[in-house]
Amino acid sequence: GQGPGVRRERGAKVRAEEGERLEAENQRVEQRKNERKANLEYEQGKIEAKREWQKFIECNSRPNVALESDLNTYLSTSRAEVLTGFDQAIAFSQYAERVVEDLMDLASTAREEGDEPRQEWCMEYMDEIRGMEIEKIDDATAHMLQHIETLKVTTKQEVQETWGSSHDSIKIGFWGHLQNKGFRAKVIAHDKIHVNLELPKSVATSAPGGSCCIGVRSVYTGYDSVPRSRKKTGAKLAVGGTMRVDLVLIPPVTKQVKQWTLRQIPPKEAPFTKLAYPNQDKHGDATSTLNLPCKVEYKIPADVIVQKEPKVSWWSENEEWSNADVFEIQWEEDSRRVSFFCQRLATYAITQDKWLDLPYKWWNLRPVSETQVAFSIQAARFEMQFMIDENGLSLRGPDLPELQHLIRSDAVDDEGTALPVIMSPARLLHKLRDCGINLMPDDNDIEHLPGYQLKSFETEARAFSDLSEIALAFDVTSSKHNKKLEADRALVRIRENFQCAEFDPLDPESETDYRSVMFYTDKCCFVDSMESVYPCNENVRENCETHASFFLCLKQEMKFDEAKQDVFERRTDVSHQNVRLFESVRQTMALMRLLSFT
Repeated sequence: GQGPGVRRERGAKVRAEEGERLEAENQRVEQRKNERKANLEYEQGKIEAKREWQKFIECNSRPNVALESDLNTYLSTSRAEVLTGFDQAIAFSQYAERVVEDLMDLASTAREEGDEPRQEWCMEYMDEIRGMEIEKIDDATAHMLQHIETLKVTTKQEVQETWGSSHDSIKIGFWGHLQNKGFRAKVIAHDKIHVNLELPKSVATSAPGGSCCIGVRSVYTGYDSVPRSRKKTGAKLAVGGTMRVDLVLIPPVTKQVKQWTLRQIPPKEAPFTKLAYPNQDKHGDATSTLNLPCKVEYKIPADVIVQKEPKVSWWSENEEWSNADVFEIQWEEDSRRVSFFCQRLATYAITQDKWLDLPYKWWNLRPVSETQVAFSIQAARFEMQFMIDENGLSLRGPDLPELQHLIRSDAVDDEGTALPVIMSPARLLHKLRDCGINLMPDDNDIEHLPGYQLKSFETEARAFSDLSEIALAFDVTSSKHNKKLEADRALVRIRENFQCAEFDPLDPESETDYRSVMFYTDKCCFVDSMESVYPCNENVRENCETHASFFLCLKQEMKFDEAKQDVFERRTDVSHQNVRLFESVRQTMALMRLLSFT
């Protein structure tokens, strides 16, 4: 046998030869990358030109969200706009949400391109705009309180009104008690907007001196509208919108003195007073026996997936969702109403762990034509089905009622069949998250998944880019060994599929039809790993070598006849024909972090 010195010398020689080979190949790899990049920029430029022309002919008056100057002008002019009614505030917020949608599109593009500073920039402006929406609703609230005598007053000296309809994404309800004493436990039914409240008598003690007129404002938004610091990443995801319930002080009603109307004008910095319930000065903490619970009930939109036993949380001063003091949560699936008791008035939401749909159990990419790739992934709760083409990503399953708006569009083909909804990968995944399925994990989600670790950025980026270029010619599927490998290594399996046939990647009898591929930070190769054999065999496959890209692995290690070679060249060509589809595949894999969370 060979001694240790001989083995070390031989290993050093092999590594030196590998280094020379990879260095020589890197020039070819870089040339291919540059060609792909140039072709992609050309194709995306054409798409962007069409999009800009469409905006022009639609006479779109919204600010160009890509320009900071446009956004700042919009914010400054909007803040200067004086709104005096809730209908105005709702109309303002609905328009503002269209600007937020534009920013979300821009943030989606930034996320697809891995541009974190740009994405952060978009999110900060989205938060600022949504904060301004609440400011405008506050302004309308202040005006309404100052002119509360214009509302219809009942014989019990109460006022009650709603703004918005049951299906609006923004709706507001108000109830007020115009006597400074005699407050009893009260049931408030805002039937028009599907919001119901039950307030205990102890709510009245939150008023200064316990003898002032009080009111309750309810604001529902179909999105997460709470203000927060972008530097703080929460562990919970709010789904189904937020329900804001505020106890407010009603100022003294106007008085008529001869021909004069006397009205108390509040200071600009505090146009109206919000009252805390529980009143910490009087009762100490929320669990005091003096603080009876309030009951809140509201309706969840039809496009949100709610767990059978949902959790309800309130937004705390620490800028995080807390479910302390929330109990007796009821979810009525038929009416889509959630109700609960809470010993404080606050902003509420149904919340779930951000990592609820992690980890992934398996995933598979399969060519279905020369222009489409089917993508299946088994997440923690659902098996998701997608289709990828040059236009982006489309959802095909699960066929749940809550997801119909993301599966089928209103447009139909010549046979009357509904056309699929196609969006950019990040845009569709954002929409799925709004529905309650989060398939865009963050780095810190890995801390909650024992046995998993983040793969290195370089390894993931190399694998996603290389694998996207073979998705029209091979099945690409996950490996159960991947999560146990070192962070700088990632393992997948591939299977030739020029015929676009459908194979079961989980079938143990077909595991020999797949070849295992190992990706490193600076190279890749075929290895001897088999799904049924533990531990993973990381040895380079016999008669194979490491290469600077997986395309070179295929070119040099796999031999095709003339007909197949022609198909292979055509379907892996980074030309204008394929490059947008390759980018859609790459973005989908990268956004879902398939190698770190499988």
